Amino acid sequence: GLVAVLQSVSLATGTVAPPTLEHSVDNAIWAALITFANVTGAGSPTAERKTVTGTVNRYLRFNNLGTFTPYVFEIAVRRGTAQDSTAY
Repeated sequence: GLVAVLQSVSLATGTVAPPTLEHSVDNAIWAALITFANVTGAGSPTAERKTVTGTVNRYLRFNNLGTFTPYVFEIAVRRGTAQDSTAY
């Protein structure tokens, strides 16, 4: 499993559609793991937290598509189990 948080700090213009966390077993062939909501300039700053269960492959990357300038973001990722969703 995995927990990921995308913090969109600022987006001047345009839309990031959709921000995606991808994973791979070989760092060559990638598959979507988590898809975040579209980010628009009018909505920044925002944050979104997502969880996924099951296998998470060795390599991770963040993919952002769309027409935008500039986009400032932070992403935090933690591998673990469903217990990691517990607030302490």
